[in-house]
Amino acid sequence: MKSTVRVAVVLTFVAGLLISCSTAPSTVGGRDELLQQATSTLGEMNREDSGLDELTKKAYGYALFPQVAKGGLVLGGGYGRGVVYEQGQHIGYADLSQASFGLQVGGQTYSAEATVGGQQVTYVPK
Repeated sequence: MKSTVRVAVVLTFVAGLLISCSTAPSTVGGRDELLQQATSTLGEMNREDSGLDELTKKAYGYALFPQVAKGGLVLGGGYGRGVVYEQGQHIGYADLSQASFGLQVGGQTYSAEATVGGQQVTYVPK
């Protein structure tokens, strides 16, 4: 019972840290760099999957996360910042955070795009 309470406290603490992160980079240079990374990542994703370009053009909006890092050793977590587009125009920033518990060891980074078209949301990890 005590270990379950400890795990719950640790997960709550980790989730609080992830939630408290700012969505947009704090400097103009950081925002410009994130926007440039997102543009570059979208180009790479379109080269790997030609149908993705058509999907993003038809979509009402999408969020592109150039780099999401995650890792864990029993307890895990991940975080990444991204750029939000509405009808092809940059309108803001988003963040992606996750926490997990279970059998896991290691870490990885990946890129992801979440597309919104009408009532449907599509998640396309790289």
